[in-house]
Amino acid sequence: MTRRLINLPFSLDITEVYPFLGLDEKNLTPQIQELLLNTIHKVSLLAHPRGTYADFVVSQVTQDRIDLVDSKLCILGQETLRHFASSSRITLLAVTLGKQVAAALEELSQKKGSEALFFDAVASAATENLAEQLDSLIVGEIRRKGFFPTARFSPGYSDWDLSWQKALVDSINGDRIGLGVTPYSLLEPIKSITAVIGWSSSPITRNYLPPNRLKPCQGTLSCAHCPLKEHCPSSFSTLDTEQQIP
Repeated sequence: MTRRLINLPFSLDITEVYPFLGLDEKNLTPQIQELLLNTIHKVSLLAHPRGTYADFVVSQVTQDRIDLVDSKLCILGQETLRHFASSSRITLLAVTLGKQVAAALEELSQKKGSEALFFDAVASAATENLAEQLDSLIVGEIRRKGFFPTARFSPGYSDWDLSWQKALVDSINGDRIGLGVTPYSLLEPIKSITAVIGWSSSPITRNYLPPNRLKPCQGTLSCAHCPLKEHCPSSFSTLDTEQQIP
């Protein structure tokens, strides 16, 4: 089992930030657009985007848990177990924008005004972009080897307790990309994401819920990751309880 490090490009389109601010083309003024573009540039200069991931063989599956070879991480919870029920391997991954972005955001958070708000939104969008980049790379590898990838899942999603965050980070040596976990199981630096992707032996839909409870949007993001969750008319948006620090 090899733990792989990857330098990810900072590649963020301005439209990816709109949902994090509740914006769309209709209410985007030239002033807001200019502020957003300037903020994207500032974050890009501070960011050190990196990722790491590793594949683990499933050692046993029971009614209550899924265990992995060479990892202390356990997959628990009825909803979570259903998500990985047909997986024979599991890929653990993590991405981060780095400590400089986190430090700048902490400094800005002491101030009021649009600068801190826009910086936070851009950093969140950029971190999700990193997760999508690494997700795409891993999904390609899984499919080339004849398996079917599940949607991304993390400790804190649904009924998988957030306390398993540390075991996930330790399993992939997250410290190699500067990633740690607080005593409260939150990622540090902030603007980091961890996730798990299963290797299913049978065709599946990349979704977070059982077939009879598919999200109307059919997206691969969890409800916790979705920037539109506060405005989603679906009750599914209340099912995901992850404490996200993207």
